[in-house]
Order: sequence, then structure tokens, then C-alpha cells
Amino acid sequence: MPKRGQANFDKLFKIRPLVEMLNKRFAQCYQPHQKEAIDESMVKFKGRSSMKQYMRDEPVKRGCKMWMLCDESAYNLKFQIYTGRLATEMSELGLGARVKTFAVGTVNPTRKFLPKLKEDKKMKREDFDSKVSNHDVAFYKWMEKRAVNLISTMHDPSDTTSVNRKEKDGSTTVVACPRELSDYNMSMNFVDNFDCLKGDYGCDRKKTEMEQFTNKDFRRKVYEGLLAKAIVHCSGLSQKGKSVTLSKHKPHVDKQIRLEGRAHQPKQATSRRCAVCSTRAVPVRTVWMCSSCNVPLCLRKGETCFQTFHSQ
Repeated sequence: MPKRGQANFDKLFKIRPLVEMLNKRFAQCYQPHQKEAIDESMVKFKGRSSMKQYMRDEPVKRGCKMWMLCDESAYNLKFQIYTGRLATEMSELGLGARVKTFAVGTVNPTRKFLPKLKEDKKMKREDFDSKVSNHDVAFYKWMEKRAVNLISTMHDPSDTTSVNRKEKDGSTTVVACPRELSDYNMSMNFVDNFDCLKGDYGCDRKKTEMEQFTNKDFRRKVYEGLLAKAIVHCSGLSQKGKSVTLSKHKPHVDKQIRLEGRAHQPKQATSRRCAVCSTRAVPVRTVWMCSSCNVPLCLRKGETCFQTFHSQ
């Protein structure tokens, strides 16, 4: 593998096997429909990385850019993490040459090698113009309030359709437009729908300023969640027909940690309800807590809550 700074160095070499495995599994688990869409998606990231991008027109302006291939049901078939411009000959073809092969989409009319169409000033509303290359690549311009430029390898320039236009007074009129534009509008939001679903079912990994949540802590939480049922079953706490529930009002500390005779020292904290003697009827608050268990406990004359909690 090339070293850092050399040509063809893979910035994602640490997670490349995982990315390839996910793309392979995504393709195996779903039979896609005829219509698919390729678009960019942003993963929010505020750290320091050479792959971080800034896109002012996206809802997530700073983060890692990804190219997504999504089905019309918003299912992700394949994704590619953008790591920057390649230092190979393919980079001279532009990013679109590596992403789209047989498709329809919008295009910047100022790009190189595109043919000249009618000027915007000479075109009226609902007018359109087109040209086709020797390789059956069609370039369209359709005039609405402003010019819409599209390029396609799958449409006939003479093929048109009708769409509904909503006027200022609320009425609807039927206008003619290229079929290329109609198909593009029907398929352009597949990746946006995926982003909406990802936001609804995302994993919340935020942390408070007082809590230090490291990667090791995150992995430990995952292990505890996956092994929780097995631990309860092996410990004999779960019986057939009965569910194990923890008290919502008393903090729970593992028995091994609670009865360990070392490292239990009182420390001052904010005023909270004592974990031993406080009840709903008679709430008792204290400013002391155990430094190991992080449980509020009474520590004053005549009260033995600190000793009781660590001995029973």
C-alpha cells in the first residue's frame, strides 16, 4: 500500500474492509427497482480532517461528503466516501465521470465540451432546445422562470410530456416539457428521503460537558446492551413468566462495585435525594455522594446511609 503523501494513498485504509463489506451486504439484501438516484450526502463532523468538506447549500454544511446510490424506496444500495481529488489521470475527467455512467441529471452549461444552445434572452417561457452528440448524449435547455439545463444518455430529444404548473392565483395549468425533466424531478429526491430516514432513526451520541464519553465507554455500552439478556439469564434474576425491572427512583449500582471495601470516598456535589433514606413521603436531600458509585448518600451525625449502602 502506498505511504501517506504518495500517489494513490487511501485515506480510508483503516475502514476500507468495513466499507466494502457494507456495500456488498447492502446489494445482497435488496432487489432494487428500475429507478435509482446518485447524489451527495453530508455526515456531520466538526473535528480536524483533510476529508472535511464545506457545502453552503446543504442542511449539514460541514462534514464528510458521501456519494449515495439510493433506490426509489430510499434504500441505500451503495455509498462512497469522498476523500478529495485523486492524483491520477482519472481526475482530469472530473468527478462526474467516476460517479454517473448511464443517467440523467442537471449540468452546468459553462462546463467544457458542451454545445452552444439558444441564449436565454432569445427563449420564451416553455421553449426548449437540445443537441445530441455522436455518442447519443443529449443536452437540453428548457426555459421556465430561468433556464434548466440537463444532460441525458437515456432520452430522445423529441420525446415530450406535460406537467402541471401552479400559477400565482392558485390555478393550475398544463404545460409541455421534455420527458427528461419529468423523469429527473421524479427521481431526484431518493437520497434526500434517505437522509430524512437517517435523521429519524439516528443514534444519539451527544455528551454533556460534565461527562467524559470516550470510545472505550461507547464500546462498553454496546457490549452491555448486547449481553444484558445473557447476564440476567445466567445470574438467575430472570424467572419464567416474570420480567426483571429496575427501580426508577433509586439509583442502581452493581453489587460487586457497591460492596467493594476500597476506593469509596465521600465527595461534595449538588443537592440530591439520598439513595437510602429518602422516600416520596419524606424526601431527604444531601450534598454528599460516593466518588466511586456516583450515588448521593447522607453523611452527617446520626445518619449511617453511607455505611449502610456499602455494606448491605
